[in-house]
Amino acid sequence: APYFTRPQSGVNHYVFDLATVLPFKKQSQPASRAEISNSVKNTEGGQGGYGTVRRTTLHLSHHHFSDYGTSSEPGVVAIKQLDSHNRADFQKEIDALLPFSHRNDKQLVKLLATYEVLDDNVSTFYLIFPWAEANLRSLWHTHEKGGDTVYNLHWISGQALAIAKALEYMHEDYAKTFSDDPNSFDKQRFGRHGDIKAANFLVFQRNKEVLIFLADFGLSRFYRQKTRSMEPPKAMSPSYRPPECDTTGGTLSRKSDIWSLGAFFLEFLTWYLKGWKGVSIEFPDFREAPDLEDGRGLVSDIFFTIRVEGNIKTAVVKEKVHRWISRLHSSKASTQFVHDMLDLVQEKMLVVDKEKRITAGDLRKALQSIHEKCEKKENYLTPGRPYDEKKAK
Repeated sequence: APYFTRPQSGVNHYVFDLATVLPFKKQSQPASRAEISNSVKNTEGGQGGYGTVRRTTLHLSHHHFSDYGTSSEPGVVAIKQLDSHNRADFQKEIDALLPFSHRNDKQLVKLLATYEVLDDNVSTFYLIFPWAEANLRSLWHTHEKGGDTVYNLHWISGQALAIAKALEYMHEDYAKTFSDDPNSFDKQRFGRHGDIKAANFLVFQRNKEVLIFLADFGLSRFYRQKTRSMEPPKAMSPSYRPPECDTTGGTLSRKSDIWSLGAFFLEFLTWYLKGWKGVSIEFPDFREAPDLEDGRGLVSDIFFTIRVEGNIKTAVVKEKVHRWISRLHSSKASTQFVHDMLDLVQEKMLVVDKEKRITAGDLRKALQSIHEKCEKKENYLTPGRPYDEKKAK
């Protein structure tokens, strides 16, 4: 049986035929327990990177992946089988994941190895990842009462900062590591994630610490500024989509990730203050309204409303989103940390004009400052500091 290893840079790729006995002690049915995806949902080239993920236990004597920033049951990994047999689709997966496969300082899901199985010259492609027992949305569901002594505000602050660092790396440095040849780097190219949402954050443990890793890089692409997509990717989560998907002349860019992350942070705080019911039912129902400001259009829970004047479409943040933020400000469980996070989301992230949205780098700095207050400022995390709803923004 083969022996899987992880080199100091890049990933190893193995080629097997059908007669090869793989060192799997146990393999589950396709993962569904926590909507584990670890997948790349390309919207180009047909099936692209869609695939099936299985929880698999490798024989301990047949692998050595070294430290990859998380800990799990020995030998347990996630193996993703691609639906596509096209080598170009497989390469897209690798290209999206390879740049940070050895960045243990970033909470981004790591690719451990790849392999293919040949059958009459037709290849089936597989990718090996660390196994996560849950995604963040399923963790919210499990801890349905919201924040507690384990998943407290200090933990939320630390994970929000780690997420911002990961996104800053994708936005600022991702393209630079894409090519082995530094001279081939085109400064007009940049990376973005494209589908930030709670279900795309996987929950891992490192020792006793619970960590949130950004996964599902399927919509992440390298774009030239001249050719940024004018159309929202079909796989993008509708609730989190930014207004530039629907406005006249709108184009997707790195700032689109900032909007989606702002929506995610607002959900995170909603879960902490109001629990699973608040984040899964109350908030979506509260903001549900027709897409168009005049009352026409589909009823949805997106975070903005479209204004139509002649042939021009513009957008505004839904008034109900502002009102929900006011509700959170006025919660008896709110702290100065909650107020600062809500202000950051409302004033810097859920901003229709993407040019006025905060960059990932500045977001990291803002969250770094907030996290330092969590650790040093007395009463910063103390509950019972609600804003008056009328005063809340």
